[in-house]
Amino acid sequence: MELVQTLLTLFFSITINNLPLLLWGILISSFLAVTNLELIWSDNLHQAKAIKQIWWGCVLGLILPLGRYSNAIVARRLWLKQVPLAMVISFFFASVTLNPIALWLHRKAFTNNLEIVFGELGLALIVAIVMAIIFKQAHPLGSSEQPFNPFRGCDQPSSQTKEYPWLSRISHLIDHGLGELWELGWIFFAGCFLLSLGQTFIPYHQLLTIPGQPLLQIPLVMVAGLISGVSPLTDSFIAADWSLLTTNGATIAFLMVTGWFDLAAIGLMAYLFKPKPLLYLTVLPLNLILLLNLVLDYYL
Repeated sequence: MELVQTLLTLFFSITINNLPLLLWGILISSFLAVTNLELIWSDNLHQAKAIKQIWWGCVLGLILPLGRYSNAIVARRLWLKQVPLAMVISFFFASVTLNPIALWLHRKAFTNNLEIVFGELGLALIVAIVMAIIFKQAHPLGSSEQPFNPFRGCDQPSSQTKEYPWLSRISHLIDHGLGELWELGWIFFAGCFLLSLGQTFIPYHQLLTIPGQPLLQIPLVMVAGLISGVSPLTDSFIAADWSLLTTNGATIAFLMVTGWFDLAAIGLMAYLFKPKPLLYLTVLPLNLILLLNLVLDYYL
């Protein structure tokens, strides 16, 4: 009975802390669905070089802060609105870790150790650029007439834009929002249940306190990040509590993983992305996080 109570307490805690991230992503996606913003970038950015597309994806991520439960939703909407794929992928990563809110929270948590803040900023930017370049080179996977489509159940973006009268846009926005909430809500709640189930048997804070060399410590804190379910608004303060007992690389790895991934976020990504792009978007960044932070701890 005590185990069930613990499970329910964790489930409600994780759900309440992270539901605003899902709702924020749905709101932004619905807003984009009823606007014609693709007219701004459709002509110029598709012909631009990859570095320019990646740059504007990072800039958009700075302007539009998201969380790990909302970035995939908005990325799908941007792709449907004819945003170049390299820009979508760089935005997918930058909107979570490079946005002003995340940077301000991390600076506040690590006032006496700004190396953590700048280290995460630099490594996250490297991951975003590398992943965007990989997806930029993915166009041979599609035909010459049809660009590579990484999303499930989505037609290729159309050049035709559906016009909405101003007075009816609110109702269309609500319709889009309710539709996406109905579509994605059950996956989010199932993911939160898996997170609470994992923490019931393996509390993530126990993994954070296991001593060892970076080669052991960094993978352990990455696993802790995947099963923690902590809100991006509090992850930096949780990491700050034990950062003095561990290396900078382990702390940065925890912040990067909790920013981008956990079991619920990967579940949402599995629903939105096709298998091969999903593999690229999870396995490659996690390996980059591990490798970059090992280099940081051992050689810098």
